[in-house]
Amino acid sequence: MDGIGEKKKLALVIGNLPTVEEIDQFRLLKDQYELTCVSTESICGYLSETSRFDKLRCLALPDYEENPTYIPGLEAVLSDFDVVIVKERLGLFSYQAVKAKWKNRFRLVVWVDNLAVLPAEDVDQMRTIRDEVTNAADAFLVQTEAARETLIVEGIEKERIFKFAPWVEKICKRTKKTRAGSLKAMNLPESSLLLAHVGQIEWEEGLTDLAAGIKVAIDRDPKLADKLKVVFCGIGSFATQLKQTLIALGIDRQAFFIGPSREAFITILNAADGLFVSSGPSRDRIDGAPYRILLGMANGVPVLANRTPVVEETCGKHRFDFCQSSPLSVADSIQKLATATSLRNDVVKKNTSVVSKQFSEEKVRSSMTGIFESILSRNPSVDTSSLDHQVLDAESLVT
Repeated sequence: MDGIGEKKKLALVIGNLPTVEEIDQFRLLKDQYELTCVSTESICGYLSETSRFDKLRCLALPDYEENPTYIPGLEAVLSDFDVVIVKERLGLFSYQAVKAKWKNRFRLVVWVDNLAVLPAEDVDQMRTIRDEVTNAADAFLVQTEAARETLIVEGIEKERIFKFAPWVEKICKRTKKTRAGSLKAMNLPESSLLLAHVGQIEWEEGLTDLAAGIKVAIDRDPKLADKLKVVFCGIGSFATQLKQTLIALGIDRQAFFIGPSREAFITILNAADGLFVSSGPSRDRIDGAPYRILLGMANGVPVLANRTPVVEETCGKHRFDFCQSSPLSVADSIQKLATATSLRNDVVKKNTSVVSKQFSEEKVRSSMTGIFESILSRNPSVDTSSLDHQVLDAESLVT
């Protein structure tokens, strides 16, 4: 330490809308480190409504409409930190962090939950950014073996890769009384079978499949028309299209939307019978974030999820499975959730056991503490061959 009892300073640089639990996980280090979340005004505003990190220090920089992956002034504010953690490798904000490292010599850590190998290889600017960030990183953080293997396949040294388990706080108390109260707060009857999507409202989240699956389930069993409900809690560009789809399918009265907040999350988790998770791959991203799966596991809510690497590693077979892009399969999963009470209880029981053994607060805190002690014990790497020392200027990439 620089002084007796002085905490090392960690910056968590977030350039895209996060899952709030990934921010809240760093509460586990608040006694050892001084953490600051560095992001845009819009993202910091979102965290102020959703994060359970008491007195989270946020450094809000202006949004940049011309290129949302660029954060004006980022290089200057990173000069005061010992460790800078950047979420992902493709945005200009991550390259800005590299530029700041060359000047200020902090340890640069890259947190990777994208399972795509060599993402954006065909886009010159994004490939350049990814390569520069990869070369400059002192360490990489991953939360699954799948993410670790992705980096190893790319040629990144195993010694630079650190795996830490995710942690999600149990925030609800699922009893008959709390469920009834939460359903009442949402103007729903106690007889409801409630599905929930908590997260971004985007096309990649498989929400059209969910809507179509609900339609199929109701057509098969008309009694579900009054019982089956779905709540969407999140923000995103697909919300308007999703609402139009629900209307076109004639199931808009089964669905409703709630803005994300600390209180909304608790209400939904108290009442939900199932948490829907279905993140599809795109050309440059395969989602490897475990938090939404663990959110259900930690809070005793059965998860409906298709088979993906992160699902297999986090909850395994302890879920209601369906085939992605198949409304028929989604409907099968919904009907099984509605009728197989003993299976629901068994899934919850097994996932609770997994959380206590693998994802406990004590275990994850110990792992994270050890990782950052190891990173701080190393001298920051310096790549004198970097393109920036020759010709490249990050601001010229802003389009």
